[in-house]
Amino acid sequence: MLLATCSIGSTTTTETQTQQHLDILRMTDDVLSQVSALRGLAVQEPVGRELHSEESLRSYIAERLQEEYPGDMLEREQRILAMLGLLPAGFDLASAVEHLYTSQTAGYYDPRKKILYLSESLSASFQIPTLAHELTHALQDQHFQIGDYMNPDRERQEDDQQLAIMGLVEGDATGVMLATLSGSPGGESWTESVSLLQDGMLQGLASLSDGTLPSYLIRLLNFPYQHGTPFVARLYREGGWDAVSAAYQRPPKSTEQILHPERYAPAEDVPTQVSKLLLPDRITDHELYHHLVLGEFVTRLILEPGLGNEEAARAADGWDGDRVALYQSEGGDLLVWLSVWDSPQEAAEFALALESNLHGGIVESRDTRIVRVQSENLRMEETQLRSVVLEMWEAWDRSGFVPGDP
Repeated sequence: MLLATCSIGSTTTTETQTQQHLDILRMTDDVLSQVSALRGLAVQEPVGRELHSEESLRSYIAERLQEEYPGDMLEREQRILAMLGLLPAGFDLASAVEHLYTSQTAGYYDPRKKILYLSESLSASFQIPTLAHELTHALQDQHFQIGDYMNPDRERQEDDQQLAIMGLVEGDATGVMLATLSGSPGGESWTESVSLLQDGMLQGLASLSDGTLPSYLIRLLNFPYQHGTPFVARLYREGGWDAVSAAYQRPPKSTEQILHPERYAPAEDVPTQVSKLLLPDRITDHELYHHLVLGEFVTRLILEPGLGNEEAARAADGWDGDRVALYQSEGGDLLVWLSVWDSPQEAAEFALALESNLHGGIVESRDTRIVRVQSENLRMEETQLRSVVLEMWEAWDRSGFVPGDP
């Protein structure tokens, strides 16, 4: 979804609300003209805009999230993430996602209805950045039909690719927002501002969670802004806004391409497509429950608690594709993760990093931080080709680990 993670200011008094509403609506037209000229995208049709109370806006976004993740989709993903130790046991992913989005949203452009929804209590300091960001989404939609990207057929578009496309869309909008505020269209000014923006977003997310939000979720929500903005800035430096616009005709296929823009262009590194995993012949009583592609970024997050950020990034570099699947039976769950790497050497490096991480072998105070996965319930093998297979029969308990810094 296209959500600007800017904090909402305090509610204004009834006497001033009418004038504030008029001021915001007038400002919307001014900012739209400014963003259109800066981004080089003509306004093809009027952008609807509505002001709502915080409660009304939260209710609307909660409904959209339920449409975005229908049925028990989040519950299924939660089971896999908990098995990998990215979420604590019993964590309610659906409630956490809804709370984060509805608490942090100052504005939201809906590509289905072609309407920009704004909080009527949007504080003055956030009016221009919120409008610049969300109106960029409106122009993206008019020119590139981003609604098709943001509401994909989930059987065809994998989670990792969806996150990568979010990096393009949100990086573009964040770049325009930063350029609007600085008055400089160049990508260099964005890169300098991203770290400050990132710090503010991380602090906002952390304050909402009271320290209970898993590091994984904070990092995942921050990815499109933190890593997408430098990706778009590089495109801009190499070919201006035309290069950014062209990326919508050939969107990134993986978070690997966002993390390493040189693997997007000029020489595209297309990930290997790992088909739905088949159970080993020796296992006959399990049925497929859910499967997804983790990607290089989430692979980093899996390795970070035991290796640290830099070592985890090095070990995850070389990722070329993966799929993780959860199977169920009356006797318990079985998780199978097959990853493919650029070379046998990269596969071997990842296998060693994963094994060390699983057993807490390189972490100080091993007695308190060890990952308690019994050897008889774990099987990991490195082939002589480019793949690594991990099988787990019980959840990866990482409660003793100190999470990596966001």
